[in-house]
Amino acid sequence: MLRKVFFSIGALHLAACGNSDPEQLLRAEVLNVGFIPYETPLEFAGTGTLVGGNPYEMQLIAPPEACFPNAIEGSPTQLRVVDNTELPMKSNSFQLSGSARVGLVDALGKGNSPISAGVSFDQAQKVDFSYTRPKREYFNSIKLTGFYRERLPEICKDYLDKVGFISEAIKVDEMRFRFYRASGAAINLTTIDPKTMLEIGLGTSWQISKLYELVITTPKYIGYRMGRLTRGDNGVSLCRSNKISSEGKYLFQCIDTFNDVAKLSSGSFVPQLFKFSVEDVREIE
Repeated sequence: MLRKVFFSIGALHLAACGNSDPEQLLRAEVLNVGFIPYETPLEFAGTGTLVGGNPYEMQLIAPPEACFPNAIEGSPTQLRVVDNTELPMKSNSFQLSGSARVGLVDALGKGNSPISAGVSFDQAQKVDFSYTRPKREYFNSIKLTGFYRERLPEICKDYLDKVGFISEAIKVDEMRFRFYRASGAAINLTTIDPKTMLEIGLGTSWQISKLYELVITTPKYIGYRMGRLTRGDNGVSLCRSNKISSEGKYLFQCIDTFNDVAKLSSGSFVPQLFKFSVEDVREIE
């Protein structure tokens, strides 16, 4: 199943050409594989990030390791899993005019490590662009439950009773760009400052490959699922959101096999469940 998921993401690069809008194509593919596209620039966007607000105005509450560290006193917590299934993702060519220009810049500006257009960006009339090596990052639910019950600070539980956390995410290891002038000639990036072509945020690593290719090597998160982890759940995180309602709220679905009606303890954060109205949501006894 996972192999099919990432193949679907790879299809993004087969579909686009000419003046297609890169932002809308990426959004469609992320949604198609069951994740929510990032809508705002974020400093932190990986699993464990505590997030409030709504999908279109996400508010960072705490970075990923504030409540869910990778290690404690040098001992790994083993909370996170990165599925290393990798598939090649082919390059797209976009004519940088109109909506394609705006869409590419908007797409690059969302999620973590946002990138914006630089002062030399207008020199490019076409760009070859690709995301490479997509991976799925998620929590080991068994480890997460044990950590919640035995080691999670009470202050984190206070916040998790009211806000969500990123429980799963799609990240890509690299972004690759090759820019072309109106004449069709590729722009030699050793003759200009590449950071004037794209404004790359602090802490983002990049390099030039084969004179003409700008490679961003800092992983970028492009899609996520929101999780719920309240005291009423006692560390069993089985309620997830991978969709947004028409009102711009997260729609949660509880994936436990044996309960037909999911019982929620945090009415302030979870607006509703699939197939149930707000009246069906009630406190856990």
